[in-house]
Amino acid sequence: CAFPACDNTMIEGQYIPTTLSKKITTDLLKGEMGFKGVVITDAIDMAGMFSAAGFSATTWSIGDLSSWDTSNVTRMGTAFRSLAANAKQLVIDDISHWNTSSATDMLYMFCNTGKNATWSLDCSKWNVQNVTSHEGFDLNVETKVKEPKWVR
Repeated sequence: CAFPACDNTMIEGQYIPTTLSKKITTDLLKGEMGFKGVVITDAIDMAGMFSAAGFSATTWSIGDLSSWDTSNVTRMGTAFRSLAANAKQLVIDDISHWNTSSATDMLYMFCNTGKNATWSLDCSKWNVQNVTSHEGFDLNVETKVKEPKWVR
């Protein structure tokens, strides 16, 4: 559920859900309203979230994902699959500090993402101890993604 009156950020023509909004969960709830408790979001599935977005674009930027609370997300598979696949320029902000400790699925997460663009991403510090499926994690873009240290 989006709340554009407080955060009008859009991705692919749709307002982002409140559970992914730093403006709502951090700035408004904790900052302006003074909430001191723990914010728990209901976002547990990111599978296919940006899949094939901007497929035909020449330049693509996802925006700032660095502050997203991913601690409860279990399915990350195909989240960025084929994102901006044909773009010459792709910008994905630093997500190296995402909390991925609940993730179990990272199948084809970055497969074909910006395969024609210059970009890089460091996932080597991600906690992947619970990941049971990660085949094709960075298929066709292996040189652009520094993989996590797979446990299984």
